[in-house]
Amino acid sequence: PNVGRVLFLGARDSHSRDVALSYREFERVRAAAAGVRDVSAFASAPAVLGDDDRAPDRALATYVSAATFRMLGERPLVGRDFEPADDRPGAPPAAILTAGVWRSRYGADPSVVGRSVRVNGAPATIVGVMREPFRFPNVTDIWLPLAAMPGIATERRLARALNVVARMDDETTLGAVRASLAAASEALAREYPATNAGIALSAVTINERYLGRLTDAVWIAFMLVAVMVLLIACANAANMLLMRASARSHEMAVRASLGASRWRIVRQLLVESALLAFAGGALGAAWSAGGLHVINAIIPENTLAYWMRFQLDLRAFAALSVLCLGTVLVFGLAPAVHVASTDVNDAIKSGGRGGFGVVRRRRWTTICLAAECGLTMVMLAAIVVGFRTARDEGRKFAGVDSANVLTTWITLPAERYRTTDARRAFYRTLEQRLAEIPGASTVAAATALPFGGAAPRTLAIDGRPEPPNRTPPTVWSVVVSARYFDAIGVAPTRGRAFGDRDGLPGYESIVVNQRFADMFFPGEDVIGRRVRLTEPNVPAADAPALTIVGIVPPVRQRTQWADPDPIVYLPIAAAPPVSAALLVRSAPGSTTTGAALRAALADVDRELPLYRTMGLRNAIDASQWNGRVSELLLNTITALAIALAGVGLYAVIAHAMLQRTREIGVRVALGATRGRIVSMVARQAATHFAAGIAAGIVCIFAFAKATAGDGGGQVTGYQTTSASTLAVVALLLAAITAIASIAPAWRACRLDPARALHEG
Repeated sequence: PNVGRVLFLGARDSHSRDVALSYREFERVRAAAAGVRDVSAFASAPAVLGDDDRAPDRALATYVSAATFRMLGERPLVGRDFEPADDRPGAPPAAILTAGVWRSRYGADPSVVGRSVRVNGAPATIVGVMREPFRFPNVTDIWLPLAAMPGIATERRLARALNVVARMDDETTLGAVRASLAAASEALAREYPATNAGIALSAVTINERYLGRLTDAVWIAFMLVAVMVLLIACANAANMLLMRASARSHEMAVRASLGASRWRIVRQLLVESALLAFAGGALGAAWSAGGLHVINAIIPENTLAYWMRFQLDLRAFAALSVLCLGTVLVFGLAPAVHVASTDVNDAIKSGGRGGFGVVRRRRWTTICLAAECGLTMVMLAAIVVGFRTARDEGRKFAGVDSANVLTTWITLPAERYRTTDARRAFYRTLEQRLAEIPGASTVAAATALPFGGAAPRTLAIDGRPEPPNRTPPTVWSVVVSARYFDAIGVAPTRGRAFGDRDGLPGYESIVVNQRFADMFFPGEDVIGRRVRLTEPNVPAADAPALTIVGIVPPVRQRTQWADPDPIVYLPIAAAPPVSAALLVRSAPGSTTTGAALRAALADVDRELPLYRTMGLRNAIDASQWNGRVSELLLNTITALAIALAGVGLYAVIAHAMLQRTREIGVRVALGATRGRIVSMVARQAATHFAAGIAAGIVCIFAFAKATAGDGGGQVTGYQTTSASTLAVVALLLAAITAIASIAPAWRACRLDPARALHEG
């Protein structure tokens, strides 16, 4: 689909945080946004699908406006789209299935249209099935009209739960849409200051929304790394072509003396270069296809939006062909012209030993080698810093003991667990039943796993009133059961963890992480302090007071790379959730299976399905797939750069020794030992190593200066120009040089003097 013109219309608060829209704000956006059409709202919620013939399945339901699929340019494979009448209050409930649910639950039966399906116990008529691989927004199983969304608040302006998308008209610019939304924001703030002061409506492309605002920077960084590798490869190719041309100078001189024109010689050499370039391009395409297969295997299923695919297409092959052709013209032309312009008499007299412009050729070889060594050192510096950062992140992550912990998720249907008391009783009974599983040592529940996100909350601190014109701070919250910290292997550093009574009336308590304590109570004793929490952009002063009873280490909830967030842990009895993760830690030597979890859950509620059952380590890895893909790409590209640098060094040293074959033969004939020959090769290698080190240091400092705006060459706490980084990089380059010198040195030591003098 053409998603380039699809916009995501939302809002940001005074802290530049993204917030959803209320139904009233959605109506205002639909009326005020200029140059867009088919403005549609959607919201997703966990659901349970059931009918008379099949066991219930966990699902994710997305409630959409009637115009959503039309706006996206999608049509059902079977049945019909939603109609405006379906999206009116009181209309007969309608539903559209994804192709995946249609196949897995109904066997791809076309007669499914018209059947009834229960969504969270409420019946709905299936009116259509969407085509594969359509999923919107990115993970969903069934679509329902927005009017069918349970508890949708059409009047409450603080009930912000809707996301909004629209298609921009062809003649409209993004700036014009944003200007109209800015005017609407000002009008809303004037009309409803209590709910809309500081709320700014926003518009971004849907790709930016789902790939993130750092997408351009990330991909530019990867493109720069790829360009570095390309330049290293081109320098290698130019060097090798130059050396090959030098070796064939006598042949080309003979051709010229027999009447071949310069253009014919240049054309022949360019054709040979083109064959080399396109053979490399074909190998690169095959390697890319294999790499994309690995990347797609790393990305968890249903993570990316349906229109996003990592695959090679005609545009990629066209770009690769242009790149190969450009490489031939830029880096194959110079050696060809040099050969064609060689003095025929000098080349024939030299017999191919000196070739053309020996001094110029050696100077060009040294420049190319220094350039590729410099670029390789920049990449080595980046990988060294990245390795140190990953090592430190691993140490930070070691605070969570993910071994032998099984996780799964449940979603409670609203019609049977509508009240807080019902959900509280369910979790209490379920934990008791899970604890009876043989081998289970600790059982817990939480609304999010480590690295699995957290919910924003507005914070107010008792005894510390906020200035009138200042937006209150935001913290992040996770609802957990009493033994959650035992389940993830985290012990409080101060105070205590939750007990069974925490969260009940009279026991209003919370646990905070160390980041929260350092940010809001620096140098103070936080235990016993009282705070208040509410939903984002809702005044917290009137919320019930909560007492801090413990401090835990800063387990990361939202991202691995940024600083830890201030986290507040709420007891599950205070806010028993509709959807939660279950964690079961097994005793040493024991293993808990998914079947045991399903059996225990069936004893409590037979109609509840489990989903996303996996080990805690696997769950964390799945949530950090983008970091794993980036790490894989960076490591692969760096390994390729190292290999190219090694090949380049080997080729230059080997060619230099080949040019000195006669000299080596004379030295051996005069009694030179193998040690003297090896030292001669080592001196040649050391010369190139010194040139590479000098160029590399210059490149590293230039890179650090270019990134000074991002911390002066400092990446996540380490500097690419630090002495330790430069020392490690120099040692790595020295190792590459030494390895590249082994074969030429071995060949020189085994040289037969008589044969060398004859062939030299």
